[in-house]
Amino acid sequence: SATLPPALVHGLFEAYRHGRQHYQNNRGAAIAGTGICCAWIDEFDVQQTDCPEGPSFLQAHTAFATRRAQRLGQAEVRRRAVLVPLDLTGKHRDLLPPLFAKEVIRHTTGLHHKHHSVDTRSGKRVSFGLVRMANIEPLVDVALELYRLPWPDGVRVHLCSYHSQFPLLIRSAIERQLDTSLNRRQPDAVFSLPDMRQRLDAHPQADHLFIVLGSPVTEVGRDHDYDWAVVEPSSMRSLIQLAGRVRRHREGACSTPNIRVFDTNLRHFRNPNQPAFCKPGFENAQFPLRPHGLGVLLDATERDVVDARPRILAR
Repeated sequence: SATLPPALVHGLFEAYRHGRQHYQNNRGAAIAGTGICCAWIDEFDVQQTDCPEGPSFLQAHTAFATRRAQRLGQAEVRRRAVLVPLDLTGKHRDLLPPLFAKEVIRHTTGLHHKHHSVDTRSGKRVSFGLVRMANIEPLVDVALELYRLPWPDGVRVHLCSYHSQFPLLIRSAIERQLDTSLNRRQPDAVFSLPDMRQRLDAHPQADHLFIVLGSPVTEVGRDHDYDWAVVEPSSMRSLIQLAGRVRRHREGACSTPNIRVFDTNLRHFRNPNQPAFCKPGFENAQFPLRPHGLGVLLDATERDVVDARPRILAR
């Protein structure tokens, strides 16, 4: 996986190796050869090595990950991120959703104007974006605020809330629609979809934003291609996985940032002086982070161009 760090991969190998040793002992017979057949596969290369123990495995894995990191650094950049401030310090808990929603409106419209397609039939500017929030409860509150608050003149918003707590039948219907609409292998094919055509023709505004307001369920296992994303952070793993859904199907280098990442998240303001990058995220009370600003926590090289390099090699 693009987000498995070396220590975790090594731990998985050792767990398998110990289990295999128990299996061989219980069989009562030696099995020829002590090496474990290991394979590494990515879009650039394939590597196979028989590894008898942890050090040899880690050496082979590090060699593969190093080559992968070098090639990722040479590949065309489809995703560029920029940190944006989110300063809600001292605001009452009830004010956080509307204030956050106002920031979402500002950043989504800004990204739309820089990253959109033109529907050749109507001449309207159309973009598909993802607003990723860490938790479902504030996500619902923000969705209601996005319906209530005014948007700029000439902008029509089509909002889809998507999270794991929908009844399975409804969630399946949402995912079926997203799977169809966000297949951008033929970039203009989406404008021929009946549902999309009806929505574009029914409203006169020149700018149409199709926004998925989603929880972490949007990050893993979805073959979706968005034009841009606005992210409430929770972990580097999460950020990398989400970035993989921006310009996923379409080639071509990106020169203007198409991902805006808030410098911190809502949990930081809702629960001051407590772990913020958790549930989801890896921070906890035993191992807290002193600052909760990504401007301090991440190097510029880790946030400006978002890919797997910060995870696959140890800092």
